[in-house]
Amino acid sequence: MAIPSDWEFKEVLDQLDKVDERTEHVLASTIENSSCKYKAWSLKDFLRRLKTYRNRWSLTYDPKLGEVNCCRHGWLCDSYDKLTCDICNRRIDLNFLQNIIDSNELSWELPQKVRDRIEQSLIHEHQDGCLYKKMSFPENIYELNISTEILNAKRRIKRTSPCSVQLHIPKEMTQERLIKVAERFNYDISNDHCLSVVGIALTGWTEQLSGQLYECEYCHRRVGVWNLQQDDQSFDVIDQHRLNCPWRRAFRNSQLQGWQIILQLLTMETIFDQIDTEKDYTHWFDMASITVQELR
Repeated sequence: MAIPSDWEFKEVLDQLDKVDERTEHVLASTIENSSCKYKAWSLKDFLRRLKTYRNRWSLTYDPKLGEVNCCRHGWLCDSYDKLTCDICNRRIDLNFLQNIIDSNELSWELPQKVRDRIEQSLIHEHQDGCLYKKMSFPENIYELNISTEILNAKRRIKRTSPCSVQLHIPKEMTQERLIKVAERFNYDISNDHCLSVVGIALTGWTEQLSGQLYECEYCHRRVGVWNLQQDDQSFDVIDQHRLNCPWRRAFRNSQLQGWQIILQLLTMETIFDQIDTEKDYTHWFDMASITVQELR
């Protein structure tokens, strides 16, 4: 029997790798599209749930009682300050929070006993058989999916129109770097609005209305720039994200914010090394799988 050559072995292994990738993709797609309501591993499902809290939740940004932690424990925001679980159908009514806010205006704090009671309710108000009582979303679920966002940036660039107001972008997003990213994405750099379009796309904003309305798919902040136009303000692509948004929050053990990691990977430069003293989380997932296999 003939012994396969090294080249033939390599070909077989390459084909097996491709089969594994296809199988993994099909499995992930099947799980995401299933009718199962309990998907405590899915960032997509977490973000869908988080969107129900927009403009309905009084305890925004609170590390224990904020919308992120409520969502982690399986609660949807059914109406203003009212939570519901779509698996066990239990409800938590926190309408009394508005009375505290109204009486204390903007400077208010809940008594510690009330805080503790609400925090415990997020766990124990589920019925005994509810899956969210047994296991919530992991603590690190609400963070940027770097590989996905690299590819999403390419998609956003090609679908974004020139913004109708002036942009305020970070100083590290120099003209040279934005042009480099545009060229990697095969975007026409001769376009007069090339730099602003790339700046919007690299900071997580998806255009909803041509040049007028933008939304972040993580913090669900919507920015209608016509409001900024009236006040003669610029569109600050970082500050307009919510404070706890992964685009402007430090990524795990790194000192870098989400947009900074994306910019470094796409420019292939060490831009923020002076503030990234712990350059690890397996070095941003092995440099986002070598920048998504060089953008495929």
